[in-house]
Order: sequence, then C-alpha cells, then structure tokens
Amino acid sequence: MDRTKNTCISAALHQGDVSFSDFSRGKQCLTNSVIFLCYTMNKIKTNYGIQSIDLNNILKQGDSLYLNVRDNGINTDYLLPSDLPTHYSRYLTDSNEVRFELTSLNIEVIDIDSINGFSTKNSLSVYSKVNYAQLTPREIHLLGQNFKTILFTCGITLCKQVCKGLIQFLIHLKTHSDSHDKIVCPFVKCNTVLNNRSSLASHWTRKHKNWDARHIKSIYLTFIPDIPDSVNNDNHAAILENYSPPELCPRESLNKGKSITLEDYVQCQAMFFLKLQVKHILPVSCIQSIADELEVANNYSTEYLLHTLSSATSSLPINVRDDVLKELINIEHKKKSSLHVLRSVKSRKTFYHKNMAYIKPVEFALGYDNNKKFRTAQYVSIKDLICMLYSRHSNNTGFWLKHSSTSGVFTDISSGSLMQSIAISNEKIIYLMLFQDSFEVTNPIGSGKKKHKTLAVYLTLANIPSQKRYTSDQLQLVLMCRDVDFKFFGLKKVFAPLLSDLQEISMSGVAFSDTLTLTIKLLCILGDNLGSHAIGGFCENFSTAQYFCRYCLVTRIEFDTIPHFCGPERTKEIHNRSLLELANCGLNNFEGVKFQLPFNDISDFHVSTGLPPCLAHDCFEGLVSQDMYLFIKYFVTKRWFSYNNLNRRINLLKYLENDAQDKPCEVNKISCTKKLSGHAVQNWVFLRLFSIIIGSYVTNYEDSVWLLYLKLKQIMELVCSPKIDLAHIAYLKTLIH
Repeated sequence: MDRTKNTCISAALHQGDVSFSDFSRGKQCLTNSVIFLCYTMNKIKTNYGIQSIDLNNILKQGDSLYLNVRDNGINTDYLLPSDLPTHYSRYLTDSNEVRFELTSLNIEVIDIDSINGFSTKNSLSVYSKVNYAQLTPREIHLLGQNFKTILFTCGITLCKQVCKGLIQFLIHLKTHSDSHDKIVCPFVKCNTVLNNRSSLASHWTRKHKNWDARHIKSIYLTFIPDIPDSVNNDNHAAILENYSPPELCPRESLNKGKSITLEDYVQCQAMFFLKLQVKHILPVSCIQSIADELEVANNYSTEYLLHTLSSATSSLPINVRDDVLKELINIEHKKKSSLHVLRSVKSRKTFYHKNMAYIKPVEFALGYDNNKKFRTAQYVSIKDLICMLYSRHSNNTGFWLKHSSTSGVFTDISSGSLMQSIAISNEKIIYLMLFQDSFEVTNPIGSGKKKHKTLAVYLTLANIPSQKRYTSDQLQLVLMCRDVDFKFFGLKKVFAPLLSDLQEISMSGVAFSDTLTLTIKLLCILGDNLGSHAIGGFCENFSTAQYFCRYCLVTRIEFDTIPHFCGPERTKEIHNRSLLELANCGLNNFEGVKFQLPFNDISDFHVSTGLPPCLAHDCFEGLVSQDMYLFIKYFVTKRWFSYNNLNRRINLLKYLENDAQDKPCEVNKISCTKKLSGHAVQNWVFLRLFSIIIGSYVTNYEDSVWLLYLKLKQIMELVCSPKIDLAHIAYLKTLIH
C-alpha cells in the first residue's frame, strides 16, 4: 500500500521481485497485502470502516510480518501459509498458494474524503461483488474505481471480448499473445507491439508497473453509470451481464470509412510481392515459393473459418445456416480466383506492367566498340517520369517552390541565389535534379574489376520536400549504360535521348492535360567529383592537372602554398572565354576545361552553377574518412587506446533510432586506402559519437589533435545543420581557415 500515490486505496498480492509500492520490493508487497486483507476482513466483521490511521498500522504490521517471514520465504516463488505466523493463518486456506474467500467486500475510508486529491468514496463498492476465490497471488487484486464502472473491450478485430476488470482484461490479452497475435500495448502513450506472453508480461512490469484503469487508452474503455449501493449482488451482476458496449471498428477507422474492394485486395498482394522483389532483393524463385505457401495457408484458413462458422451457427435454422455458409464460400472463391493474376512470375510481371506506375525503358544503339561488339544503352522517358512524380506529389504542401528571402537565414535550395536567378514570380515551375554515379556489380577488387562497372543517371524533383527528396524511393532511373561504353562513345552519344528531351521540355514545358502545361527547368546535376568533372567537361586528373577545381581558377602551386586559397570564381562568361581559347589554341584543355558541355544548351542551366558539391562524397567519404583515420592512428600511438579497445567500444555502444541502422564500422589497423571503411552515413555517425565512444580514454583535453577533431566535428555540424544564417556562415569560414 502506498499513500503517497495519487490513487485509490488498493491492495495486491505479487510474487517474486514485482514491486507494489515505492518502499515495497519483492516479498514485502506480499506481506503488506496479507496484512491489508486480514485487517479489512476483521473490520468488516465488526462493521467498522477503514480510517486513515489504519493505513499507517497496516504498513507497520506489514514490515513486521516481512521481517518474520524473510528468512524462510524470501527465496520462494510464493508466500505459503506455512510461512506466516499462526494468528494470520486462520484467514488462509491450506494449499500451496495463498487464497482468499472475498465474496462480498465493501471498503471505505470513513474519516477522509480523498487521499492526495483522489476521491475515496465508494472506492471498492463495485469490485467487492466479484468473487476472488481460487486465485493465485499474482491475480488477487482489489481495484478501486471512482464513481463509474468501467468495461474493457478487446481491440482484436475478430474478438471484441468484454472484460469486467483490468486484471481480467490483461489476462485476456495474454491469451491472444499465446496465439502469437500482435498486441498493441493498451496503456496510454505506448504503442509497443508485442506478440508473446513473456514479452507482454515483461513490458508491463518494466514500463507500466502499478498503472491502473485510468491509464488505459480510451478506445478500450466503456463507462456505464454508477450502480447504487442499495442494488443487491444479483441485480448488479445482471446489469453487467446484459450491458452491451458499442462496437469497436479499428479497421474502419484505419480506412476512414472506405470499404475494401476485391481490387484493393489484389493490389495489396501485388505490392507485397513487388516489395519482396525490388526492396528486399529476393529472387523470383523464392517469391514464387512464398506465393505457393500463402495459397496453401489461405486454403487452410478458409477451411477453418467454415468449420468454426458452422459450429457457431448450429443453433440457427438449417436454411439460414446453409445460406450463410454458401455466401462465405462464394466470397472465398472470388477472393481466391482474383489472385489468379499473381499465380506465376510471368503473370505477376504482366500485372505490374499493366496496373503499377511502370514506364517501359527504351533501348537505343550506341555503335560498335573496339572489340567490334555492338553496344546499347537503356533510357526511360523523362517526360513520363515527370508526369508520374507530379501526380504523386503535386498535392503536397510546399510543392511549388518560391525563392524565400528570410533575412539571411538559409533553409533549403529555395533560399539560394540559383533559385533566385531562374525563378519566375507567380509561375508554377517544376525543378529537375539529375544524379549520376557509377557502381560496381561485382567484387571491386576481384578479376572482374571495372568489367561490369555501370553508369546510372537518376531523376528527382526539387519540389519534393527536403526530408523525402533524396530518399531512394524518390530517385527514378533515367539512363543506364556500361561505364566503358560511356568513356568510349562519349557524353553526347550516350546522353543524346536525355539531352533531346530536356531541351524540348525546357522550351515548351510538359502537358499534363489538355488544359495544363507547366514550365520545366533543370536545376542541377549531382554526383561525385570524378563524375561531375566528366559530365561538365573538366579535367579528371586531380593529382597533376594545373587547374583541378570546377568552381574557381586556383592553380596547383597556389593550392600547395595556401591550402584554403580561392582563385577567381568560374562564371558563365569566364567559362565561355575558356572554351573559345580552347578552340583557338588546339590544346587538350584550357584552364581545366576540356570541351563544351551539351547541357549548357538547356535554358537557364550552366555548368558553372549547375554542378554542386556532394556532401557524402566530398566530406564524409573524403575529408572525414581520411582525417578520422589519421586522428585514430595518432591517438593509438599516444597510447590512449588500442584498435581492439576502440572496436570493442564501437560494438558495445547502444545505438538508437536512425543511428542503429548505420552503425560505424570497425577501424582496421592496416588499411591500404588509409581511411575509414564505412559509407557516408556510417562515417557521419562515427564522427558525432567518437567523443562518447572514447571519451574516458582521453588523457589530455588540450592535445592539438584532439582539438582538431572537435573543430572538424563542429564544422560538420554547421554544414549539416537544417538552417544557417550569415553570421554562422562567417563563423564556419573562420573555423575552416
């Protein structure tokens, strides 16, 4: 018992290490509960109510009883009658468990109206009518309620069992967990999903200890008016038995009243198979096995449903029951027949092409390579992709980007000067972002290195909100070819269909209907440094080229002398001048420019502003990866920690939420690349958490390399911040210099 809590007076028997109150742990909760029940039963026999002073006496006697039974009863699962002093045993039955006969119990605190603001009036007037005989200690509870009777309704769709008490309700949920049904925790502000009895009990013990009916979600509760004390036990039970709570319709609420059609069912199944193939990369043979087993499981489910329904309707007239079963059989037959379109790999592929947002790629010829082999590439119509993305996202808030001048605060691309230079006031524009990258489909260090390396170009819309814009689901494949073919045939040949469509839509827009034609603008082309230089017509030799930067005209000598030196900015005029000089001098390149970029012919696009740096490649897989490896090597030589200790800390650290999906990789003592082995996000997580991982190993907080790590961390936090103002940009420049 605990008077410090804002609850009704209640008592409970728990076993093991279950806590009953703030100062009752383990078996002491048992002794307090025994004293409470014995005390109250004696009061009822003498027609006296419980007074506030009795609460202190109960706790005092509970402590005394705990000391008497601690030595012989503390390590057992239950507190047995033989463990109790003789004068308590007369209230207990002679069995292996503590049991009480409480068929009629009405407890009131007669000299105070409330405890800590909670009313004690009629605190146990309803639940005292329930027979708690033959219950185990874990199930004996006297629950206090205030003014209203509460019924608990199971939220499982095909159950809707009505329970008359919290304990009965929780026990009922455990029966569902035995069947491996997914149970959503019924307590407020908790959406944990559990599907077995042990995890359910453990979760309630750890997270919701001593929570009562007031903490149950309202969708499970039904309140009925108070039942006067004058009502006898039989009438009271009859009222509870005959009361029918309103139906819960979780499925209807989830679908907002929309009825599910047979087409919706087939579409859902098709999406399931497509997700297995595309997202989880399962082979089609494995998916076919899953489809076959699902069909067998559905057949068993139908047979079981028919058998159960036949038994449940046995009391109905034969003709009514036959009609019900016949209707169910017809429904199941229609459902099974509808899945015939997904019966095989070929039929599923046909269904995807016909009913999903599928755009067929076009194969176009490149010509013969050095080995006299005819080569081709694949292209997906960019017009169709734009229409598909527009139909999917155009209703989203903030889809139509406008240049925002927010007093020097930069939040997204709409805050930058590029958007300001091409945006037209009061006109709806769709902004395109292309992303190109090369990837290996075989072991990059094996014998097939570069043999099957592939170049891919993707499309997304800058109009899509930033939190979704760069996710893999929004990147639509536009073009694909072998990397060696791209280098052999050149950019103009490989990108010809893409360039043709971009030039057309930049001039005339895209017609979405007879009355709607929207302006389309190419905003930028993303990629790593090597790919961007190849696309932009710049020198790709970063180690020896005199002009190696695509943003300014810094020379290698100037860079080697002053690493943070910035040369004259490459503008549209300077770039055109370089192209003119290149044509006149007959050299391979002039000021780092090798050829005229065909994308420059597209309206409002130019290479000087349309090839932004890549945060992932330049920072996290470049600067951060290399510098962090050097920092760690230095700390190891200073004997702050070893590689084994660092890797052990990396593996033992508990990562949460998004960090758990991108745990840092272990650091190799010997690395031929002399950098971290993780990808961009893993390196970002490692940089942020490095001070936590090895914080206790740091012996000198003024060490220059340690301070350099902290500065790098601060720089990347500013670079990755969702918003930044001019003052912090100036501070960022100071940190870098």
